[in-house]
Amino acid sequence: MIEPITINPEKLDTTDEVLNLNELEKHRIRPTDIIPPPEIALVMVDEDSGKESIIATMDNASTFIGKAKVGKTYLISIAVAAYIGPNIIFRTFKGCLPPHKCNVLLFDTEQSKWHVQKVVKRICSLAEISNPENLIVYGLRSEDTKTRLAFIEKKIYETPNLGVVIIDGVRDLVFDINSPQEATEIAGKLLKWSEELNIHITTILHQNKGDGNARGHLGTELINKSETVLAIEKKDNSDIAVVVPHFCRNRKPEPFAFEIDDSGMPFKVRVPQDRERKEKFNIEDIELSVIWELIQTVFAEYKNPVPLTDGLLRLEIKKASKGFFPAKEILNDSEVNKILLTAKANEMIIQEKKRYPFKIGSFPL
Repeated sequence: MIEPITINPEKLDTTDEVLNLNELEKHRIRPTDIIPPPEIALVMVDEDSGKESIIATMDNASTFIGKAKVGKTYLISIAVAAYIGPNIIFRTFKGCLPPHKCNVLLFDTEQSKWHVQKVVKRICSLAEISNPENLIVYGLRSEDTKTRLAFIEKKIYETPNLGVVIIDGVRDLVFDINSPQEATEIAGKLLKWSEELNIHITTILHQNKGDGNARGHLGTELINKSETVLAIEKKDNSDIAVVVPHFCRNRKPEPFAFEIDDSGMPFKVRVPQDRERKEKFNIEDIELSVIWELIQTVFAEYKNPVPLTDGLLRLEIKKASKGFFPAKEILNDSEVNKILLTAKANEMIIQEKKRYPFKIGSFPL
C-alpha cells in the first residue's frame, strides 16, 4: 500500500511570494469535467478543395516566422484584415471572431509611426473598411524594453471585447534573446494572458539566416508553446512570398503565396510548382547557436536525479529534438551523434573523464 504524502505546514515558506497551493486546485482536470473546445479565431481555406484548416483559436498562441524583408508584415496585414472584416481575404484567410470578442490589438515595436500607419492603411484596404473601430494599433519603437512590455500588458487587460493580440517584434520585449529565463517569462506571460482573457496572441519573430529556426532561446520557447507556426519565405530571389505551415496542432493548411504590386498591396498567386513541400534537412548546416539552444533545453528539462551519462544524454537530445527543427520531426541516431560530437568539441557539454556524467558548458565565444 502506498503511503499518502503529507505536508508539514510548519516547513512551508509562508512568504507572499509562495503560491497558494489551494488556489492551484483550479487547474485540476478531471475526466468527467465538461470542457468545451476553444472558439475558432482564424482559418485558412484551401481554394481548390474548400477544406478549412484552423490557424488560431481562443486561449492559445501562434507564431509567424521569416527572415528579414521576406514579407512578414504583409502576412500580418492579411491576417488582421481577415480578423476585423467579414470578407475572406484572397479566398484564403477567414476570420471567425465572435461578436463579443471582435476587438484586435496590434503592437509594432520595429517601425516608425509613418510605416506603422502605412500598414494600418493596407489592412483597411484589404478589409475594405475605411476606419475599422475594432482595430487598435500602437507603434512602440521609441519606448524602452520594460515600458513596452508594461504598456502591452496594461492595454491587453484594459481593452473591452478583446479577441486577438498581435505583437510584431516580440524580440523587443526582452533584453537578451538567448536568455532562458527571459524566454520562459515572456512565453509564460503570453499563455497567462491568453488563458485568463480567452484571447488569441500572435507573435512575429525573425529566423536565423542559416537554418530557418526562429532566433534565440526566445524563438525556441515560443514555437514550443504555439498552436500554429507559419513561416514565410522566398526562394531563389523570387518576388513570390510563400506561407508554409511549420507546426500545427490542427490539420495543416496548404501553402499560400502572394506578390506585391506597384502600389504596395499584396495579391494572391499560385504557389510555384517546383517548390518542395518539405524542406531538406542537413545536420551539417545547423548553426552552433541552435545546437547550444538544444543543449540548454536538454539540461533545463532533465529533472531525473540520475546523472546524464552518454546513453542518457543521447536519449534526452533525441527527445528534445522533437519539433525543434522546422524540417525534421525528430533526429535519428546518427544526427544525435553529430550534435553530441559538435557540442563536445565546442565545450557546450563537459565530461571530466570517460564514462563520467556530462555537465553543461558554455557557448563558444
